[in-house]
Amino acid sequence: MSQHHLQIIIVTVIISTLIFTISIFFLITRLEKKTNIVDLQFTYYGEVVTPVMVKAHNIKDPEFFRIANHSIFRDEEGYYYVIVTAHLFPAILKTRDFKTYELVSTINLVGKVAPYVIYDPQENKFYLFYSDWLNTIQGDIRYARLGLAVGNYSKDIASIKFEDQGYLNIDNSPLIDPSAGWDPYIIKINETYFMLFSSAIHGVHLASAQKLGREWKYIGTIIYENRENPALFQYNNTWYMLIGIYDAPGYDLYSSKNFLEWKLVKRNWFRDPEYPVLPAGSTCVLLNGTLYHLYQVPLDADYISGRFSLKLAYTVLEP
Repeated sequence: MSQHHLQIIIVTVIISTLIFTISIFFLITRLEKKTNIVDLQFTYYGEVVTPVMVKAHNIKDPEFFRIANHSIFRDEEGYYYVIVTAHLFPAILKTRDFKTYELVSTINLVGKVAPYVIYDPQENKFYLFYSDWLNTIQGDIRYARLGLAVGNYSKDIASIKFEDQGYLNIDNSPLIDPSAGWDPYIIKINETYFMLFSSAIHGVHLASAQKLGREWKYIGTIIYENRENPALFQYNNTWYMLIGIYDAPGYDLYSSKNFLEWKLVKRNWFRDPEYPVLPAGSTCVLLNGTLYHLYQVPLDADYISGRFSLKLAYTVLEP
């Protein structure tokens, strides 16, 4: 072999080694970025919805209209929809960019609050799950009743008439009543619907059903601490849950691979530096690599029935 050929081989090996090393470096860096969800830094955009905008004393419990697989509903004009608690009624807002909102309508279901909406495109119906805080159950604590209203979709969200279907029946629920609980949150995984629901000092629970409706089967308690009002997103084949309580400084972060078993990732994972207390009530969506968090903030020192508005924060997650 000539000296010239030997030099070419050596140079080729060196270049190949460098390319391989650089590729590994960038792969590791990307994986680190992809999995480092614990210490994400949020950008605080600010207040986006005030009580005046919904013509109510306060605005709480935001949640995006969802498809059963947890993706968010979007209409033909490019609007996303958010359902909220406007004092004693559910109300609907719309947005294209998550930063500016318009009031669409108020739903005439008094006391049916902390709502969660799923759109079924096959039936062309919206299922509105709610917490009835006017007809409560008194035990060692005060329980709301979980219920369901259904509305037909005719391409005009404002004209939907939601008809109350009554309270849920959660078979084998350990709580005081088969309908007891609040803050329903429903996702379809494979062919099964799963519902998270809260009971504060009695934890966060999970039930399942084979179709959307009033009948559910209790699975078990997934969080045993004093928590309520979950907000979920899925990233890197893992489910993440933000959850808090009315007098907490922030939202804890939990994770799950199978939706049945959840583990704590970090206490007070999300906080707003302007508020020493951040009562739980929020929703989030991961869209095009950005995680948007729409959350309620107190406007006075009454963290349960006082005045609230909605703020937005966001952060970028590596794809």
